[in-house]
Amino acid sequence: MADFIKRITARTVGIPFDRADKKTNIGHSFTVIGKCYRATLENTGAYDPYYKFGGMFEAMNEQTGEVFESATLIVPDVVSDQLATAVNAAQEDDSRAGVEFAIRFKTVKDENSIAGFTWACEQLVNAMKVDPLKDLRKHLTSLPAPDKKAE
Repeated sequence: MADFIKRITARTVGIPFDRADKKTNIGHSFTVIGKCYRATLENTGAYDPYYKFGGMFEAMNEQTGEVFESATLIVPDVVSDQLATAVNAAQEDDSRAGVEFAIRFKTVKDENSIAGFTWACEQLVNAMKVDPLKDLRKHLTSLPAPDKKAE
């Protein structure tokens, strides 16, 4: 049974963030599934601009097994732009269209980060129903091999 919460974020699903002991930040993961109907760019001034998503979402802390549900979602920025683009693209033809997705987030060690980690993500279900880069990839196979002399 899921707990209902105001918004799903890494913090609200129990992912630790400790600036004093950065080692505790590594190796945590959570999975989010949902259907997204709204992507709003927020700029509170306290943080860098971020997307707040509206829809139906469920998140699971993979270490504890706890499950959470909410109508609001804020995800690490490693994937937020892509999800917002998918929502906007889906709503070009139908303003009420939603985007289904499933993503696993994991903290990965990063010595250059103030937190000691960065986010990695794995798309379990691709939010982009249409691949806008598909036709462009065909051209890559016809490109000539790089000139060895230029190296």
